[in-house]
Parts: sequence; structure tokens; C-alpha cells
Amino acid sequence: MVKVLRKKVVREIRTSYLQYLSVILIAALAVTLFTGIYANYKNFDDRLNMVYEKTNMSDMIITYSGNDSKDEDFLKSLDLEYEKRIYLIAKSGTVGINIIVFDEGSKLNIPTEVSKDYNASDVLVDKNFLERRNINIGDTFDIEYSSYTFSLQVTGTMIHPEALDNSTYSNALIYVGIDAFKDAIRGMAGFLTDSIVNILYNQYVIKCDNCSDIIDKVNEYYESKENNNLLYVAERKNMPSNISIESDVIQAKKMLYVFPVIFYLVAVLIILTSISQLINKEKMNIGIMKSFGYTNREILNHYMSIIISLCLLGSIIGIVLGPLIIPKVMNTKYKYLYQLPQYSVSFFRVEYLFSVLILIIVGVLTSYFVCKEEIHKKPAESLRGENSAKMREIFFEKTALFNKIPLTIRMALRNMRRKISRTLMVVLGLMGCSALLVCGFGIDNTLNYGLNLEIDELITSDISIGYQDSVSKEEALSKIDGVELVEEYSELGITLKKDKIISSSLFLLPDNSQIFNIDYSNEGFVLSSKVADEINAKVGDEVEIIYGNNTYYGKVNKIVDLCITQGVFISKTNIDIEFHPNAAWLKTTNRDVYDSVVDEVKKINNIDSVISNQGLHDRLDNITSTIRVMTMTIKIFAILLAIVVLYNLALLNFDERTRDIATLKVLGFNRIEIGTSLTFEILFSTLIGSLIGLLFGMPLLKAVLSINENPLLTYIYHIDGLTYLYTILLTCGVSIIINTIFAYLTKKVKMVESLKSVD
Repeated sequence: MVKVLRKKVVREIRTSYLQYLSVILIAALAVTLFTGIYANYKNFDDRLNMVYEKTNMSDMIITYSGNDSKDEDFLKSLDLEYEKRIYLIAKSGTVGINIIVFDEGSKLNIPTEVSKDYNASDVLVDKNFLERRNINIGDTFDIEYSSYTFSLQVTGTMIHPEALDNSTYSNALIYVGIDAFKDAIRGMAGFLTDSIVNILYNQYVIKCDNCSDIIDKVNEYYESKENNNLLYVAERKNMPSNISIESDVIQAKKMLYVFPVIFYLVAVLIILTSISQLINKEKMNIGIMKSFGYTNREILNHYMSIIISLCLLGSIIGIVLGPLIIPKVMNTKYKYLYQLPQYSVSFFRVEYLFSVLILIIVGVLTSYFVCKEEIHKKPAESLRGENSAKMREIFFEKTALFNKIPLTIRMALRNMRRKISRTLMVVLGLMGCSALLVCGFGIDNTLNYGLNLEIDELITSDISIGYQDSVSKEEALSKIDGVELVEEYSELGITLKKDKIISSSLFLLPDNSQIFNIDYSNEGFVLSSKVADEINAKVGDEVEIIYGNNTYYGKVNKIVDLCITQGVFISKTNIDIEFHPNAAWLKTTNRDVYDSVVDEVKKINNIDSVISNQGLHDRLDNITSTIRVMTMTIKIFAILLAIVVLYNLALLNFDERTRDIATLKVLGFNRIEIGTSLTFEILFSTLIGSLIGLLFGMPLLKAVLSINENPLLTYIYHIDGLTYLYTILLTCGVSIIINTIFAYLTKKVKMVESLKSVD
């Protein structure tokens, strides 16, 4: 008997393949998203851990303002593996740099993928620094540290675990051997000796298993010291150099809790409607099987096996497509932002089975609760069929207006009320599709709004310039034809501290700017909102700026939304840092002179970079292209979801209304009129679901972007009115197309056979 049921499973899948195709598709979409996003997270995490393992990355770091032998005695008492090193924050041209001075025997935080064998006489940099400074291996570059200037010669390239970030927002890292560093310092000031160099040691990198406990002990020790020289202590995930990439790993994992959840919820709806339709069609067969002696359990297992088979087939498709597509798309972002080894596709991970298990559990439970009532009926009840339920007329149906509505539309309205559960499923399914579409279009809106707000309203320069040195070029720039205004400023690499410690930029601005259109005239600091969020700062809070060997304190006067430019802004006269301009903004007479002005600026000595407003727009488009790829992925999956939902429900509606269709054909209604009835029913539900889904677009947008932060950008959330219109048009357009196809199929409905059903 079991063998007979197995054959029946295959036969039913073949005969109802169109119905079951929707189950396969939604299962494939849900598993594709889950496995793809999980594969992306694991690939990213594995590549980062690979770098950490190769470089023997430390678990925590302690930075202090001055060398004190008591500090090392304290660390020795904790019985930890540690190394002492020199760590300096400096500048090379307009590029902020962090200098790590290593000894010959350094074993922690060592570089990988080094272009040559290196020793304590070498100076290693990453390739991005060479591009930013436009220099090559063998070239010498200047470094400004505090009030000192010295030079180093590049001897090789590397990837360092504290310099994985490619963005210009982060400082570059220079890995300098102790011998090379001493030679450079002696060249700057011959009287310096080795003993004085030793005083510069200001950092410990530490390996530990219980970092939180060690950090507590370190804080207690420094709080009890009479001379508290501690600047900050942080475990790996909170190190200023690694906080961005560690945050991205967490964000990649959090993506699992957004899109797959939506698709699994819709999968429940699709499976529920499909199995409900199956049971409705199979009522008489269930009665026959029971009369032949099949047990309730065998009948239940029979229908469950159909859904399990469909879910497994869809899952296999998803397991193949997910890890193949989504990590490849997301890697375009990671490749741009970070220096990491190439990723490899893992077509199978044990965790993928978790997504399959969820889907099968959903299918089994849904099948059980739908089948439960029918299989407990007596065979005679199932064989007799079910009479049509008589519905009470509602108030609207008693009005004269209702009777003036065409009969086909009245039938559609009554069928929606009769099949309220299916109507609700259309609404819920299209809510998810609509919210996803608003989210997808909204990401584009947010990016464009933020870029335009900053470039066109807040920092209204026509051309931006960076210097290789810190010498004013205002006079030379002012003489260029087409230049109307020159404003010089200084951008310095700093460490910013409040609740967290981060690397950031300090902008020393003119006292009165005609280009930077944000009020910064008061004492205190103006922070970009991204920086403020990273250190948990609010207006009125006191923050610390560490520049060179000095610490500056000030209150936050204002927090502003800026999309690109991130850091701390202050008038050059409101902080005790000597002003040496290393950048400038230009205003020109008109747009037509952009190119000629850029060409003339490049002729001036020691110009590091120059870019026009249009060039900046183009560059930012390249930066955001990776996010826009993700946006397009969201839109595509949203449209696919809409197609699957509407296809499934339109097919159910068509199958359930074959008797109505036959009746209308007998009464002389043509195919267009009958098709209008079918289309109106689903389209009305689609419109309701889409309108409700619009309300969830903004929360979903914030959820997606909040777990997909980009260190180069701040998202200023914004959705255009046209986005809502496009969403409605897309969902309703898909609905019309699908129902038009089914309307065409009404000609295949045979009137006599359809009207033979039990009433």
C-alpha cells in the first residue's frame, strides 16, 4: 500500500506541476538567500581569521602617553604574552599615517604577503599608500610628526592586520624597522641617542584568552596610579585600526535576520495555500483511500511527502545558487574596502542544512494542520463532498449601487469575501514584496540624497585640492584664471576618544568660511554624525582628541549629517594646534572652467590631488556602485517574490473558480469580461497589500543599511515620493500581467465537465 501511495505522489506532482512549481520557487528563493548570506558571512569571517592567524594578531592593545617601567612590571605580573613597540600617529603629505616601529624579534602583529624578506632596516607599506602618495618602491617620502619632519625610504609592500582598510577615511600604516627608524631620527636631529628613542615606546600588544578580565585589571591599575598615563585599552574588535572590518563581519551575519526571514514567512503562506488547495481537490480521494483501509497516518504522510519533496527540490536549487551568487556580489564591496585574501566558494556547509530543516518543518506543520480536519472525517463525508456555504449579505450588497456593478465584478467581490483566508495571503505576500521594493529603491534615494546634500548644499566647493606638504599655496591658486575664491584648511589624522577610541580626521577651518556652510564659530567641536555615533557622543558631551603626544579636550557643540566628509570640525583659532594648510577648496566663475582650472592646479609644485565637483560625483558613484549592486539584488528578489506569490494565488483562484467561469461562459460572457473578474479580484488584494507594505519600507531600509554600514559614507535616510509610485506600479503591473495570462486560459475551461461537480 505504501508503494501505491508513493506512485500517487509522483503522479500528483506531475499533474499539478504548475501549482507545485510555486512551492519549489519560493523554497529555492528562501534557501538561496539564507545560504548565500551565510556563505558570504563565513567567507568574509574565514578570510579575516586567515589574516589574523598568519600575522599572529594580538587579542588586545594598550596605548599610553609615556614610557613607564612600572607598566611593564604590571604586565609581567599578569603572566601574559606581550610585546612593547613604538606607535606614532603622523602625516605624509595629506595622508594620515600610523607608524609601527618593530624590532628584529617581533612575533605579534607581523605583516603578511610581504614583497621581500625584511629585517629591522626595512620600511614596509601597503600598496594603497603608494597609490595615495603616487610613489613607488625605492622612493623616499617625508613624514610630519608633531613639530618634527623626517624621511623614510620604501623598501617593500605588505598586508598588515592593522591596515586592512582601503578607505581614505582611515590612516595608512607604515611598518618601520627599529634600525631604519633610528637612522631617520638621527638624520633629523643628530643629538638623539638610542636611550632617547627608547622613551618613545608607548604601546603593548598582548595575547590573552580572557581579554575582558585583563582589561578590567588594566583599568584598575591605571586608575590607582598617581601618574595615569593610559590613553586607551581595547580588545581586538574595538581596536581603532580594526573596528571597521570587525563591524562589517558582524553586519554580514546580521543580514541573516532580515531578508531570509521575509522570504520564509512568505514561504509559509505559499505552502499553506498550496496544501489547502491540494486537500480541497483531494477530498474525495481521501474518502476513497480511507474506504480502502489506509490509516490516517498513512494518508497524512502521503500529503506531507509531497510538500517535503517540493521543499527538498527547491532547497537543492537554493543550496547551489546561494553560495555561488550572493558572496560574489558582496565581494565587490569587500574587495574595494579591504585587503583580504581571495575568497573561495564553499558549495556545502553543515549550516545550510539548517535552512532546509526550517523549510521542511514549516511544510510538515502546515500540511499537518491543514490535513488534520479532513483525515478525521468518515469516508462517506469525504466522498459526499462539501456543499457551498451560504453567506449572509452584507450591507453594501443590499444597496442599489452594488446591483449596478457588473456581474463579473460582483462575483469577484463575493469570492474575495468567501475566500477571506486566500485574500489575506495575497495581502500579506504583497506587503513583503512592496516593502522590499521600497527598500531597494530607497537605498538609491538615500545615497543620492546624501551625496547631493553635502556637495550641493553643505560643502559647496567646485574643486577640492590636497597638498603634498603643509605650505600655503593660496597666492598661486588665486592667480589661476577662473578661480573666484580660495579657502585653505588643514586635515589632520587624530585619535578620537569618548566611550570608544577611533581613528578619525580633524579639520582646522578658516574663521569664516564661504564654502563650509555649517556654523562652527563657537568654541568646542562640530562632529559628523557618523563619528559621533561611533564614539557614542551627543551634543554637550566632552571628547578627547589625541594628536601627536598631546591630548585636547572639548565639548561637542553640534552634530551634522555629512555623507562623505567625516571627522571633527573646528576653527583654526579655537584649538591650540599650529595651523599649516594641507588642503584647499576652490570656487570658480562657472562650470565651464573646471577642466582648465584643474589642469593649471596640477602644474603647481607639491599638489597631491585635485578633483572637480563633477569628478567627485563620478568617484562617489564608483564608491557606491557596490551598494547599488546590492540594491539591484534586493529589487530583483522582490520582483521574483511578487511573481511567485501572485502566480501561486492566481493559479489557486483560477482552479477554484472553474465552476464560476463555466457558469459565466454558459450565460454568454466573453473571455475579456470573465478575465476582468479574475484580474479584479487579485489586483484589488495586490493594491491593498502594496499600500500597507509601503509603510514598512522605511523601517526595512534602516534595518538593511544599519547592518551594511560603509566606513566611507554616512546614510542620511530618505525615500522619494516617486519610489512609492514605482512600487505600486510594479506590483500591480506584475499582477495584471499574470492574471491576463490566466484570463486567456479561461477559453480552455470546459463548461459541461466543470458544472458536473457536487454542489
